[in-house]
Amino acid sequence: MTDAEVKKILMLLEVTYPNFNVAVEKRRATVDMWQMMLDEYSYKDVEAAVVTFVKTSGSAFAPNPSQLIAMMHKVAELSTLTDADAWVMVRKAIGRSAYHSVEEFNKLPEQVQRALGGPEQLRYWAIDEHFNEGVAMSNFKSVYDVIVKRDLEVAKLPEQLRTAITEKRQNLLEVRNGEA
Repeated sequence: MTDAEVKKILMLLEVTYPNFNVAVEKRRATVDMWQMMLDEYSYKDVEAAVVTFVKTSGSAFAPNPSQLIAMMHKVAELSTLTDADAWVMVRKAIGRSAYHSVEEFNKLPEQVQRALGGPEQLRYWAIDEHFNEGVAMSNFKSVYDVIVKRDLEVAKLPEQLRTAITEKRQNLLEVRNGEA
């Protein structure tokens, strides 16, 4: 967000919450701090978070940057596939995976792919004559839920930490797969 956009957000909050008033002598420091905290978000997203906070919180006090960030991440959380929806996609993919596991795996969302581990899991389930859907579904949902929860937590971190975590994860996967 730009300096001017942060000032617009602060003005919205001052108009909406009469008890929120940034003192003139602290205005520059306040704008700088809010800009640092909200730097990677668009004005449109932050403005939507302010509106959502005002409409849903019932608070008499203005939100701080972390509360607005939490509002923005709530949208991501609500738009994530449920474990039941993810399993429906996996179950459909299993049906064609005896011969087309790679193709079916590549059609799945990234989090579902990570929960499966690889196309060979789809193929194994497709050709296993003792396939127990209840057990497979339960195990898949457990792993998928952990992945989604972790991704939502990582998304809340600053960009440089997210990048470091992604790089570390890639290095670990390369070691696991014998590529390093």
